[in-house]
Amino acid sequence: MANEFKHKDAGSTLTQTEDNATDRHAFDSQAVGDLLYASSTTVCSRLGIGSTDDLLTIVGGVPAWAAGRSGEGHITILGGSYNVVGQGTWAWTILTTGILNAIWSNSSNGNGDNVSYQVYLAKGTYTLVASCAKGPNRGIVDVDIDASEVASFDLYAAGYSLSNRLSQASIAVATSGLKTLKWRVDGKNVSGTDYYCPFHYIALWRTA
Repeated sequence: MANEFKHKDAGSTLTQTEDNATDRHAFDSQAVGDLLYASSTTVCSRLGIGSTDDLLTIVGGVPAWAAGRSGEGHITILGGSYNVVGQGTWAWTILTTGILNAIWSNSSNGNGDNVSYQVYLAKGTYTLVASCAKGPNRGIVDVDIDASEVASFDLYAAGYSLSNRLSQASIAVATSGLKTLKWRVDGKNVSGTDYYCPFHYIALWRTA
């Protein structure tokens, strides 16, 4: 069989030099990166090299290559786990009510205030949910992934309320990898008075 590991043909005689040579054992066919494994109690065989990012797994008791895992499928982001503050002052405010009993907000109250997070997203389609506080002094917030806007939420309301669940479905991520997710103040409602854009958490999960 072509995948079996064996001695090369040495002809009718075999010298000590030939026997000790590092290339005396080989497969009938092999390539750089191929692996040697015991396919039975008496035979060693070849497993051809896998593709980029493949993982070595076990199928039926023998090694086999499989496609690499696609990465995160559900991510929850808390405000204080930011990577970069792009503009403004962002901080936690401790509450006696609301999810987490705390909220993350731009105390600087500036149009354009933003904060960014590093997240790993696998290629696919996502839903994004943000738990936010609404009120008469809240602004409009945009959510960007790698500088492309994927969601926009108007946090204005005539009265104050916490833990409002806002969502955006069908967000397409074209390639797997590390992404920059930005929470960015982008103006305000015509009835709004300020630019505060507070949230309890942001979550993303794959739907396809």
